[in-house]
Amino acid sequence: MISKTFSMCGVALALLSIGCATIITGPGPEQKVRIASEPRGASVYIDGQYKGITPTSVPLTRKDHHALRLELVGFANFEKEIESGFNAWFLGNILIGGIIGMLVDAIDGAIAGLTPNDLTAKLIPNAPTVKR
Repeated sequence: MISKTFSMCGVALALLSIGCATIITGPGPEQKVRIASEPRGASVYIDGQYKGITPTSVPLTRKDHHALRLELVGFANFEKEIESGFNAWFLGNILIGGIIGMLVDAIDGAIAGLTPNDLTAKLIPNAPTVKR
């Protein structure tokens, strides 16, 4: 009975030792941002570097702003700033994670977060060229 109680306490402490922001947006200095487009198949450029085709998830540094550009033949380019800022999930530590959760989030970098974290761009068709 005593060992069962200690086991339950150990599990509870382990769960409380992880920060809320770390649980929701992942640990470390990078955060995965999901990028999609309608229609699908647009080329994804982050900070001028090719990163793949939509839909995709791209790991980006949390502490930096990033320039996103989507390109698809026959459609206007889509551009959006992905901004770094305070990760609101950090506030969950007030209710659940406590001081330990706050420390974990601060140490592993999850206190910062990127917005938007999940983006779906509706691409606009180019106007047809009229020859005269």
